[in-house]
Amino acid sequence: MAAADPSVPEGTAVYAIGDIHGRADLLSDLLRTIASDAAGAKAPHRRLIFLGDYVDRGPAVPQVIDILLDHLPTRRRPRSCAATTNR
Repeated sequence: MAAADPSVPEGTAVYAIGDIHGRADLLSDLLRTIASDAAGAKAPHRRLIFLGDYVDRGPAVPQVIDILLDHLPTRRRPRSCAATTNR
């Protein structure tokens, strides 16, 4: 059985974020950039996908966790987080 072609629903912008490595400063900057981009986008919906390597090193692990928790999915804000490792 062939898998269905992956697709993004029409009107949805997808932002994939990976390799955060405990850098809350860079994650915050990136989320501000995404918010600015999404405000100007024609897509009425956006989806953030966090791909992993959130906290394996870096200066601000607790802050990264707080930021990710603040971005948990709601019906109005779908999010995806993958538990991955490079090992």
